[in-house]
Amino acid sequence: MSESIPLGAHARVRNNMSWTSVIPPILDWSFRILGLTTHVRVRTHLGQFFGKDGEPGTVALFVNVTNVSLAQDAEITHVWIETAKGQVAPDHYQRPLPVRLRPKQTWETWVSLKALMAADPTNADQLARVRLSDGRVVKGRPDRNVPHAGYVAGGAHTSR
Repeated sequence: MSESIPLGAHARVRNNMSWTSVIPPILDWSFRILGLTTHVRVRTHLGQFFGKDGEPGTVALFVNVTNVSLAQDAEITHVWIETAKGQVAPDHYQRPLPVRLRPKQTWETWVSLKALMAADPTNADQLARVRLSDGRVVKGRPDRNVPHAGYVAGGAHTSR
């Protein structure tokens, strides 16, 4: 003899979510659609600069920030790599901060591998941090879909 399970009980067993876990993501998504909040995406990848003659140059961890908001500007005030030995900031002056990104705009900076090795990082591609002008800190994630060659977003790079 088989037992029947009431539909409501079956739904509770299958879906163990409460309203308090569902409402915040829905509100966040709604505010983003309405353009009421700023949302940025931070991605990292290893890359290397090449000179005009094709000679290899600096190897670096690139930090790419994209304002994925529909209507709000995003202002970046700080960028760093958070290691066990402390913070490692970009070691160049070609990308001064703060920088303001319009919706859908991308900006990129880098930290040389030489500077990172001194800090003894593990999983450096997951340790990038970006601070916004409202005080929020956004963690970076590795970007696995990067072209083999390209340009640095946000302006020209001049070799030292």
